[in-house]
Amino acid sequence: MTVKKRTLILFISIAALFVLVVLSMVIQGSSYTMHTHTFYADDVDIKDYTCTLEPEGIIEPLGVRVEKGEVVLDFKAVGRGSVSGSFTYKGAYPDGNYFYGQHTADFKVNAFGIFELFSEGWNVNFNSYRFAVIAIILSLFLTEFTMLANYNTYRKKGQFNYSMVASGGVAIYIVVVILAMLYKMHFNAISSFPLFLFVLRETGFYLLLMLAPVMMVMALFLLVSNLWLIKNEGRRPVNMLGIFFAIVWFMSSIFIFDPRAKITTMVNTTWIGGNLYYIRLYLGYIASYFECLFLSTALSAFLATKHRPGYDKDFIIILGCGIRKDGSLTPLLRGRVDSALDFEKEQFEASGKHAVFVPSGGQGPDEVIPEGEAMERYLCEKGVPKERILREDKSVNTYQNMQFSKNVIEKNCGDVTDKRISFATTNYHIFRGYILAKKNGFYADGISAKTKMYFYPNAFLREFAGLLMDRKWNNLAVVIIIVLFFGLI
Repeated sequence: MTVKKRTLILFISIAALFVLVVLSMVIQGSSYTMHTHTFYADDVDIKDYTCTLEPEGIIEPLGVRVEKGEVVLDFKAVGRGSVSGSFTYKGAYPDGNYFYGQHTADFKVNAFGIFELFSEGWNVNFNSYRFAVIAIILSLFLTEFTMLANYNTYRKKGQFNYSMVASGGVAIYIVVVILAMLYKMHFNAISSFPLFLFVLRETGFYLLLMLAPVMMVMALFLLVSNLWLIKNEGRRPVNMLGIFFAIVWFMSSIFIFDPRAKITTMVNTTWIGGNLYYIRLYLGYIASYFECLFLSTALSAFLATKHRPGYDKDFIIILGCGIRKDGSLTPLLRGRVDSALDFEKEQFEASGKHAVFVPSGGQGPDEVIPEGEAMERYLCEKGVPKERILREDKSVNTYQNMQFSKNVIEKNCGDVTDKRISFATTNYHIFRGYILAKKNGFYADGISAKTKMYFYPNAFLREFAGLLMDRKWNNLAVVIIIVLFFGLI
C-alpha cells in the first residue's frame, strides 16, 4: 500500500470515529449518568434520596444506585437551560450501620439537547465522554500504526526525505502519549473528559521525561566527541557546536523540570497563575517537538548510510568538500571519491555495467583549481577513462552540486529523469543529499563514505541545523500550532 493511500485511510477512519462520537452524544443527550467517584462496599443499599433542582422543569432525577461500589446518579432532560442541583442520600451497610452522602453540581441541557455537567466552573463533562476518550486513543493507535508503516515504506524504497522525518517524529511522540493515557486509565485517573485533556496537555513533560535518559546519553556523547574533535582539529567555533548543544539541553531541562521556579513580577497575570508553569509547559512542547525531530532525523540519517543502491546506475555524482593548497584531495574528499570508485567496481563485477562519474565542485577563494577538476585528475590516476567522466566545476554548495550536476548530465546525455543516479558523499551528509536531489527534481541513491568517529557527531549537528533552516517556516508554523492547540486544551 502506498503512503498516500495509507494516510488517506487514516484521515477517513479518524473522521468516522469523530462522527460516531458526535452521534453518541446526540443519542445519549437526553439522559445523563453522573459518576460521583464516591465509593462504598458493593453490597450497600441506598435507603433515602432527595434532590433539589433550580430552576425546575429542565431536568428530571431518575434515582441513585451503587455500581461497582460507586454512587451513581441518573437524570433525564425534559427541557433546555442551566440547572443547579443538590443531592443527598442515606445508605445502609449489611451490618445495619448507616452512611450519608451529599453532592452538588451544575447542569446544562444545550440547544442540541445534549446534557452537560459543570464542576468547579470549568470541568465540563458529557455522557459519552468515555466513548470519546476511547475514540481518541484508538485514533492515536491508528496514527501510530500509519506513521510507522509510512516510515518503513520510505526506508524500504530509499526515500529519505522530510516526510520520513515527520513520520518518525510523530510516531515517537504518539507512542509516549499512548503510554501516558494507558497508565492513567489503568489507575482510574481519567474520570472525565477535562482530566483526559489535562493528561494530553501534560504529554510534553511526559515525553521529555521518557526521552531524558536517551538525550542525556546523546548530549554527553556530543560533549565528549567535541572535546576529542577540538583536540585533533583545533578550537574553532564550528567545532564547538556539540558543546553548545549539550549545555543548552542541560540548562533547558533544569528550567523546564525545576518546580521551584517562580515569577518575580508585579504583574499578576491569570494565565500564568503566579508561577512559570505555563511558560515551562509551552517550552516543554516546543522542546519535545525538536527532540522528536532530532531523534527521527538521527535514525533516518543512520538508515540512509546503511541503504545500499542497486547495481544499475548510469551516473555517480561525487559531492565536493574542499581540496588542499596544492590541488590534491583532502582525506575527507578522497574518501568520497574512493567510495564511488569501489561502488562502481562492484557494480561492474555484478552486472557488467559501467557508470559515468560526475565529480562536482567549484573553485573556492583559497583553492588553486576547482574541486571537480581535482577529483577528475584523481579519477584518471585511478584508471578511469576520461570518456566516463563528466566534470562539473561551478557549484559552491551542495544544492548547486545537485543542480549543476543535473544540468551537465542533461546537456550531454538527455533527460535526467530517465537515468539511474547515485551520489557519493560522507556518511553524515548522506541524508541531506537525498533531500537536495529531490529538490532538484530527480531521485538519487546515496553512497556513504566513512569519516573519523569524533568528526561525525558535530558534522551531523551542522547537517541537522541545515535541515531545520531548509524548513524554517514549516517549523515555525508547527511551533505556533503547538502553542495554540495546547493553550486551548
